[in-house]
Formats: sequence, structure tokens, C-alpha cells
Amino acid sequence: MQASPINYNLRIAFPDEHRRIIQFIGDKARAFHHSDFAILTCGVPERIVAAASLNIEKSTPQKTPSFLLQFKILPRHNQSDWAQKLMDMVLQLAKDKNYSLLNLQIQSQSQHKAFYKKNGFIYARTEQLWSLDLAVVSQRLERLKSKLKLPETYQLGSPTVEDLPQIKKLALHYGFREEDNIFFSTTQKPYSGYSQPHCSVVKHKSAIIAALLVKSRPGTLGHVDIRMVAPEYLKESTRLNWILLERTVRLSLESGYLHTTLTVNMERDQETLNSCKRMHGNLLKQSELWYKAVFALETKD
Repeated sequence: MQASPINYNLRIAFPDEHRRIIQFIGDKARAFHHSDFAILTCGVPERIVAAASLNIEKSTPQKTPSFLLQFKILPRHNQSDWAQKLMDMVLQLAKDKNYSLLNLQIQSQSQHKAFYKKNGFIYARTEQLWSLDLAVVSQRLERLKSKLKLPETYQLGSPTVEDLPQIKKLALHYGFREEDNIFFSTTQKPYSGYSQPHCSVVKHKSAIIAALLVKSRPGTLGHVDIRMVAPEYLKESTRLNWILLERTVRLSLESGYLHTTLTVNMERDQETLNSCKRMHGNLLKQSELWYKAVFALETKD
């Protein structure tokens, strides 16, 4: 007996379907606030078998406003040409929005890399997300304490609101964040910005030469979001980073935090990767970042 053909339906999602689609795509979509969703369904009643989302990203490694693309299709339906049709739809959506870049994050073990490459996406870098036990980190830092001494002309402390312009300038230099994404959290929105008391900066002659910016999370978890040293002080980066981390870890433990997460750029952050291993960190996931220039949407390799 011959199996009945599958009747697919490709369309833009309705607003009341967004929660359902976010659950289908997974954790990375939970923080989406301003997204466009395209879905592929089949059956009666409709079942989602593939979904794609476009979320505005103001802060990108290329310093250019872009969309973050999330794309998922169930394995059983991956061999049909409908996967390509779904991709074509979201690529056209991005073009219609007049954004010049698409950023794509995929798991390193993804079986779909050839598919993304065919659609013009280019590999950018690999990142790892680690979780660290703050008590273990503190013990490690205690052993390094004799090396964590600042010159008398340097000052270590929390950043102030008046320091934000300098921090933004340094973040922009490295392409970490756009200015609008750097601000301190408030009592009303404790998880939307950086936790000012737990962030640390080093100053020399009133100029910020190094900064560590962290975000609070619900419960006992924090996240190290940005670590940066001014270009002219890079020779001191190892010591400055340890000094910043020691202060932030100590204050975080005093505030009741137990763990922190941090992202390691595998292409340029070998020092942090080695530190995570020495401090018995837990590797949560490894992902790759790919990107596509929108002006090349019509061409495929």
C-alpha cells in the first residue's frame, strides 16, 4: 500500500502562535521580543514540522544591525524541498526589512552545515558556553592572590553611571556591543542590564583601562558578558583580567550567587578556555556563528 503524500503548508505565523513556535524552536528563542516567524505545517489539525524566526539584533560582531536567524526542521521532513522553501521565505523577509546582515547560530555537530553554506552563509567563529562554580573559582584565585596586586596608580572598583561613556567606547572598539545595549539594571528590571555592584573596572588616571561586565539571572546564577582591556594595556591583560574576576567573584559570593556562565571565543580566547578547564568548569554547549550578507540573497553556491 502506497503512503499518502504529505500535504505541507508554508506560511507566516499568526501572533497567537508565537508561544507555541518558541517552544518548538527551543531555549534560544525564549528571549525574543520582536520577532517574525515563518512555519511549515502538515496534517489536520496542523502540526509544526519546521520553523524559522528573525529577531532584530542591534549589537553584532560586524557592528552592523542585523537579524538573528533561528531555523529548525524535524529530521523526518528535512529531505523534502520544503526546507529550502522555508529558507527562501525568511531570506526574503530579511531583505524586505532592509537589514544588511543575517546572523545564524548552530550547534557544532549540526548536520545542516551544507544546507546553510548552499544558501550563502559563511562561517565566522566557534563559541563555547561554560558554567563555573564560584566557590571553586574563588579557591583558584586565592592561590593566585600574591600575583593580583595593582600598581598604586591604578584603582579597582565598581563602575559608575559617569563611567558608561568610556565603557561604551571600549566595547564599540572591540565590536562587543552597541551603545544602546550597555546600561545598568534597575530595581524594576533587575535582569535587563548589567549588575552595577558586581561589575568591576580598573582605572588609571581616571581612564578605564579594563572592565568586566556581568548580568544577574534569576536564582543564584550570574553571567559574565564582557571582559575587555584597553588596547594600550594589552600586555597587562592577564593580570588585569584576574584582578577584575577576583573582585566580581568575591562580591557575587557575598550576594548569594553560586554559579556563573561565560562564553569563550575559541578563535581568540585560549587564555579564558584554559582557565575554565583549570577551574573544573562544565562545558554546556559549543556552537558556531555563521553570517550572510543580505545583498547576496539572490545568489546560491
